[in-house]
Amino acid sequence: MKEVSAFFHTVSVWAANAGSTTWLVNDGELGNRAAFHGPRTLLVCYQERDLNKLIDYVRGGERFFSGPFERVQTSRQKGQTQQSATQKAEESRRIVEHAVGASDACRRCGVVKGLDLFNESNWDLLQGVLGLQMSLLLPGRLPLNSTEVNKLREATCGITYAQIVAQLFRSKEIPFEELTERDWLCDVCVKDFIKHHFCRWWLDHKREGMIVFEI
Repeated sequence: MKEVSAFFHTVSVWAANAGSTTWLVNDGELGNRAAFHGPRTLLVCYQERDLNKLIDYVRGGERFFSGPFERVQTSRQKGQTQQSATQKAEESRRIVEHAVGASDACRRCGVVKGLDLFNESNWDLLQGVLGLQMSLLLPGRLPLNSTEVNKLREATCGITYAQIVAQLFRSKEIPFEELTERDWLCDVCVKDFIKHHFCRWWLDHKREGMIVFEI
């Protein structure tokens, strides 16, 4: 159950980063909010990239899952062999005991990231990765320019994040020229790739007069 609760929290953070409710990401009760409302509501939040449905939260329900769970866990651990911090962290993330690809490494940097890797099969998940919201990819102080940000949002409202990344791969530059869409990349390397190419991609489409994006 703890793993499921942690999964609820992860999905909530992703939906907040991907949408318009990023202010909720730092809410210490976010995972409990999601558990309080249940999986059906969380699924809607994920699909709509909006956590507003989680705002209605009974204050008496604070830590309504994690609090009781921690008390039970503490009582059961008394007298048992203490686990290392690494073991506890690993077990707290585990829902599936033996996940395929858990030892996979990033194609570019070689760091083992397991299931936290991205390629063309899951690029749409990138929109919920902190720092990869399209408005934040603009250079300099442009992310604070509401006019430019609104133009970007209007121009990309009919295109998915995966389609944008696919277009970036079509015009990849040094030092990324050897990467392919099938290569698995960690969040750091995929951020480097997107940030390196995004500004030129945006300028090219502005010069083309905001034409319809095609894949």
